[in-house]
Amino acid sequence: MEIYDFNKLTIDEKTNFAWNSGTFIASIKVEVKAFTLYHTNNFYIEIEYDRELNSIIAIRTFKRAKRLDKYIDSVELEKLF
Repeated sequence: MEIYDFNKLTIDEKTNFAWNSGTFIASIKVEVKAFTLYHTNNFYIEIEYDRELNSIIAIRTFKRAKRLDKYIDSVELEKLF
């Protein structure tokens, strides 16, 4: 699936695709939010979860490595290979 097709999906379809077809990269917690990063095909999927609301509040896609900076300390390289 290409990034443009993914962005057209519903939030449920996006989460299912990330969980079932994506490769988990990292997860971080910032205050009451949790961010989970997946990689699939040629783009990244970031799921933003509000732990107080117990709800996914955003799903973002991107291709630029610059957006990976906040995950750098949480990536366990040995798990990727």
